[in-house]
Amino acid sequence: MAKFIAAVLITLTLACSNQDKAISTIPSIEQGIWGRVEVWGSGSQVDSDNQQSSGQVSYARQRLFVFAKTHIAQLTPDNQKGPVYFKRITSDMVATMRSDDRGYFEVALPEGEYSVFVEVDGRLYANHFDDYGYAEPAEVSHGQVVRCGIRIMPQPNDIEVLAAP
Repeated sequence: MAKFIAAVLITLTLACSNQDKAISTIPSIEQGIWGRVEVWGSGSQVDSDNQQSSGQVSYARQRLFVFAKTHIAQLTPDNQKGPVYFKRITSDMVATMRSDDRGYFEVALPEGEYSVFVEVDGRLYANHFDDYGYAEPAEVSHGQVVRCGIRIMPQPNDIEVLAAP
């Protein structure tokens, strides 16, 4: 298989987890994925606790896509836009949704393992991969709502490109 490029933020930014973290709204679904999309401005930085320490964050309506759990080998990057933008995904698309004006989104899903992408500039965007090369992973168990926080940081100086063997 040809070499592929994985884009990973210098500081990992996505958290799709079942951890209870305070967010100012409550999901209305009983099982699935729920969260918020943050658009970080130029010069944004995170501290060692993965919290914003400078820069501006905004929230806007974004279109999101849920795919079956997707490995980096199933992604075709858009090399003109950058390694966190994808023009093709070969895993199955499961759902689409839009976040509200405050960036919040939710989608009811059956139990399973998923990857979450957001549309940015006409391409699908994911900037976090787990240790096994899966994009924006989220695992939904019976009766569980998984919180997923997505940070859009499209500036090239905010990412590190790693070449896989």
